Amino acid sequence: MKELDALFAEIEPLIERVKREPLREGEKFCNGCKTVKSVTEFNNRRDRGSADRYGKVSKCRACTTAAAHDWYYRDHEKAKKLARATQYKRRHGERITDAEATRLAKSNVGYCDLCSDYGVIFIDHDHKTEARRGFLCSRCNFALGGFKDSIELLQKAAAYLLRYTEFI
Repeated sequence: MKELDALFAEIEPLIERVKREPLREGEKFCNGCKTVKSVTEFNNRRDRGSADRYGKVSKCRACTTAAAHDWYYRDHEKAKKLARATQYKRRHGERITDAEATRLAKSNVGYCDLCSDYGVIFIDHDHKTEARRGFLCSRCNFALGGFKDSIELLQKAAAYLLRYTEFI
């Protein structure tokens, strides 16, 4: 309760100032830094359209950026996992559920289905049917992509390597 009283005591002079001097056209009060700023320094609301007079959020861009920065570095690992899950979901759309994306983001370290290498894995999919095939390391994933998922090209590559391999 003392914290709330202290906060109110800090804000009260600002509220009195706003009551005495009404905001001019194009000005808005920032709830973060407790100053009056131009409306152009506030981001547009995405959730409620034009809920307030200008359709802007309650904190200026600088305060919004500072709050996002604080949140990101307060629990850096959690923020990275959330971003990774969102990226999986955006990249793979209908091929992956929210639960799978979250599970992969929590531990995207595993074994590659091709080379059995242990490390960061990616979801492999067929580019024609969009069906998910399995999990590959970046090296194997890029290799299949480079061969355009063509069995014929992969067989030619294997024949080429065999031709120039010296058997002991």
